[in-house]
Amino acid sequence: MTSIPIVVGLGEILWDLLPSGRQLGGAPANFAYCSHLLGNRAVVASRIGNDQLGTDICDRLFQTGIARDFLQTDNEHPTGTVKVTLDSSGQPSYDIVEDVAWDFMEWSPEWQSLAQSAQAVCFGTLAQRSSKSQETIHQFLKSTREETLRIFDLNLRQEFYSEQMITESLRLSDIVKLNREESSVLRKLLGLSNRASDDLSFCRELMQKFELRSVCVTYGSEGSLLCDELHEHRHSGLGGD
Repeated sequence: MTSIPIVVGLGEILWDLLPSGRQLGGAPANFAYCSHLLGNRAVVASRIGNDQLGTDICDRLFQTGIARDFLQTDNEHPTGTVKVTLDSSGQPSYDIVEDVAWDFMEWSPEWQSLAQSAQAVCFGTLAQRSSKSQETIHQFLKSTREETLRIFDLNLRQEFYSEQMITESLRLSDIVKLNREESSVLRKLLGLSNRASDDLSFCRELMQKFELRSVCVTYGSEGSLLCDELHEHRHSGLGGD
């Protein structure tokens, strides 16, 4: 009997405080939710405050069927929030509150066991803005099995990243996902090809430099590019087939 794959979203879980109300967010948590919809055993490995917002996160995960067993509780720092405002044209800006629970994720025997049993792990840069959580994330990734897929979603936000952080994360990754704007930042930071019209060459150059299996570049409503060493797949987006 084939076991259900364990897929871990490792990093921030938070409430986006939108003008229309709050929404549960955090890129790793969103990844776990999508994995759950695809039939995997989804796990969020993060840290919440000992407060009402933290309780509400637990309730929401329970309602969606996602495991809450690996949510740490912090008695000193609040549950993470992001204050979202819209300008006159509807464009959002974000204030990602600092010194929140997921900035203080701790390495534990329970997380070590989870790392060793996971089939896939998704992580990003935002939860690495603090040295404490960065150290924990790296320890988690290094504790996974050789065959575990380690997926790096750049998810660059505000000033919460550096060349060193990104380079170290790429070296711990098998698959990288980034958007068009992030690809431009990465080219400049790492001194890679700056041929804006040739994303395929950029992806292959990135793969070769960091020994990656595949890279995905997303273009919003205009689709995406997914490639490995030999193949490429382009999706034309909302206007395509």
